[in-house]
Amino acid sequence: MIGSGLFSFDDESYFTWEGCEHCADGLGAEVYELHGYRSLDERELYEFHVCGDCINSQYYGGNYA
Repeated sequence: MIGSGLFSFDDESYFTWEGCEHCADGLGAEVYELHGYRSLDERELYEFHVCGDCINSQYYGGNYA
């Protein structure tokens, strides 16, 4: 989804004990609500709670942890 560029995320993060759905380290984390589509043909909207490090590593590549 991030690779396709068809996503947006909230400007402000918030803390949740559920943590990031991508890195899933089992600890609480500051996360952003991420919304997007896998492709222009797909109509299903996906929603995730993702930390800033995971957004950066998926969008720009590399390891930001």
